[in-house]
Amino acid sequence: MDAEWYFAEKGQQHGPVTFDELRERAAAGLLQPSDLIWKTGLADWQPASSQPGLFSAAAPPAAPAPRLYGDRAERDDELDYARPRQRAVSGKTWRVTLFTGGALLLGGLLCCGVIGVIVFAVKEPPNERSWRLDTNQSVFWPIPFHQGDKVVITVTSAGNSDMDLFVFTDKNKMDVFMKAKNLDTAARELCLRYDTELDKNCRVEFLAPQTQEYWVLLINRNSDEPARNSKNSGKLVFEPVPK
Repeated sequence: MDAEWYFAEKGQQHGPVTFDELRERAAAGLLQPSDLIWKTGLADWQPASSQPGLFSAAAPPAAPAPRLYGDRAERDDELDYARPRQRAVSGKTWRVTLFTGGALLLGGLLCCGVIGVIVFAVKEPPNERSWRLDTNQSVFWPIPFHQGDKVVITVTSAGNSDMDLFVFTDKNKMDVFMKAKNLDTAARELCLRYDTELDKNCRVEFLAPQTQEYWVLLINRNSDEPARNSKNSGKLVFEPVPK
């Protein structure tokens, strides 16, 4: 069984571990139903109680979902976890879309004596990540690359806030970086690559030194220009596409 699960315990992220190891921690009382777990493929961190097979049916109700990183003063005291929300289409949305679209289409086709059903699905490309951040908020993604890959990561923003991009070879380095008082100095010491130009868009390039997951962090920085301090959203795109 692959070690693909991560769990948050006392403000710290651990893993990867196998599902059996998660189950052993739950049985020993080390993993609580309200603790957060995640693996590749999940849209966001989830309470452990939401995963079938970890706890009995009488497990306590799930804890509320975590928020994104707040301002830097909060990050010194606690560590929150955030995952980008992918544009998944829920079952309820499918039913509403299918019913509404089907009704309109049926009405038009009946005029021509033709009956048909068409269903459209929206799926984010594998090398794109959508994001939406307020000032001083951040989000990160673990993205796998192979040794020797020529990696290009670009960020395109809809708004005009100051967006900064950082790449780490180690999750622990990213955690240390997020607690630093001076992020520009910390970036030179801890980052593989970074773009901290005063710009709404970002770009970094590098050759992957080894085959592993690289931690990509995006921050909506608090700027000295008040007009730039606002909510922003956009796309992060990377090449090559993971195999």
